[in-house]
Formats: sequence, structure tokens, C-alpha cells
Amino acid sequence: MGISISFPGSLLSHHIQSLFDSSHLPPILRSLRGALFPNNSPGTSTLVAPQSERELLALRRRAASAISDLLPASVTRVYFGRRHWRLGGLFGLGDDAGSPSAVTDEEDDERILDELESLLDVVGDEYCNKHLMYSALELVLVRLMPELSDKGVVELRQDRLG
Repeated sequence: MGISISFPGSLLSHHIQSLFDSSHLPPILRSLRGALFPNNSPGTSTLVAPQSERELLALRRRAASAISDLLPASVTRVYFGRRHWRLGGLFGLGDDAGSPSAVTDEEDDERILDELESLLDVVGDEYCNKHLMYSALELVLVRLMPELSDKGVVELRQDRLG
């Protein structure tokens, strides 16, 4: 009954140290290198930049489809408004649920893909990408040098120059 609270921590520490023992690391790194670089060389890239506007639109459509496939159906229903939400299917209020003008699931999926494509257009904006890259760079630099978060660039420059 006298199990100490530090026992799980010391057990975990022991297993991590035994796993990363210097005698185990070379085979692990060799296996990792073999998995990442088959035949001891980097693989050929299968990604090619789109050459025309049509290829770019097809690529964007495939990306939207892949994102849509990753999202659970309940999430797409809530955020993109599937047929059940528009027709009141959840609450039994759908007057036009049996009408021939009701939206089919294929049209619904196409509308969702169109919405996702419009969201992906934001990533294609040069101005937005520039700010995204600056924000990512700032995040990395602040993690490396926390004093950058206390003072701005102008204040740090004034401190350095006197």
C-alpha cells in the first residue's frame, strides 16, 4: 500500500532511458533512415506545380474534397448546413422535404466543396500568406528568444544602438 507518487515517474524514466540507451539508438536510427529514405536516398517528389488555371482549380477541388473527407459528417452538417438543417429535418419542420425541388445529397456535397474551395482561396492570397509567414516566423523567434515578446523591434533596436 506504500506506493509512492514518484514511482510511476521513476518507472517511466527508467523505461525511457533503457529505450534510448546508446546500444539501442543505432538500430532505431538505421530503421528510421531506411523508412524515410529508401535505397539510402531521398525519394522523388510526386508533387508538381499546376501549369494552367484549369489544373490549379482541379488541385483546389481535390484539396477541398480531401478536407471534406477528413471532417466528420456532423461537423459538415453544423458548419456548412446540410440538407437536414436547411429543411428542418432535425425538428420535423421541413415543409418542402418531399417536394421535387428538395436539394439532393450530391448537390449538397458540391455546395460544401464550393464553400471549402472559397475558404482555400484565402490561403492563395499573397497578402494573407505574407502575414501568415511573418506570424509563424515571429512565433519561432519568440520561442527561441523570449525577450522579443517583452519589447518590440523598434525598442530592441533603440536599446542596441544606444
